[in-house]
Amino acid sequence: MTALPYRFDPATSRFSAEALQEMQLDPELLSQIVLQHRNRQFTAAGVNSSNIEYWPYILRWDEFQKSRTAFEAARDEVLKDAGENGQASVAAIMNLQSTTENLFNEFQRSQKVRQWMHEHGRYLQFSSCERFLKDLKREVERVENTGDLRPLRSEHAFDPRNDGGHLVAFLSFLNRSGITFAPAKPGDEAAYHSLFTMMRALYLTVEDDDESTTPQDLRKALPQQ
Repeated sequence: MTALPYRFDPATSRFSAEALQEMQLDPELLSQIVLQHRNRQFTAAGVNSSNIEYWPYILRWDEFQKSRTAFEAARDEVLKDAGENGQASVAAIMNLQSTTENLFNEFQRSQKVRQWMHEHGRYLQFSSCERFLKDLKREVERVENTGDLRPLRSEHAFDPRNDGGHLVAFLSFLNRSGITFAPAKPGDEAAYHSLFTMMRALYLTVEDDDESTTPQDLRKALPQQ
């Protein structure tokens, strides 16, 4: 059993209940930690939101406001429809698909964007927006094919009640979900420092006897002379 299992199980944990209690994460600290999953940013406190918290810079231009607003309205309609009827209607999903395609096409066809990109060398900005929009399209396709609305609801946040409220469970959740840390918001840097200090202490505790933290000895893989 490594220090960071794919899914934490208290029955098989290498850590005692006393040790886990010392690694408990304060809810206020979690509320100051921002996580990121593809085009979503959300706090680690278990608060889910159906809203897109972050739009890339280019997509915040006035040029895309109408299409962006139409997409958000269509997205909200799908979630509202599903909440009232148990599942989203075909019409609501088709409207969401249409507004997503429209926003993507407007971005791709924009001469203003391409001119700005070449003049200022903002190629990474352009690529970031393109990936963001492709992620949106994949989410819509997932809704079409499976009816799974969880990506639209941003249901990726850590839930201390179900996942465990200590550091090991939190890091296991990040590892399992492919979630990374987003930059700290102004004023929340101290929470990031506190969490980093706890993570460092955990690493130093297990590094000597945990295979998952030990670099592979590449010499063993070399052919014998």
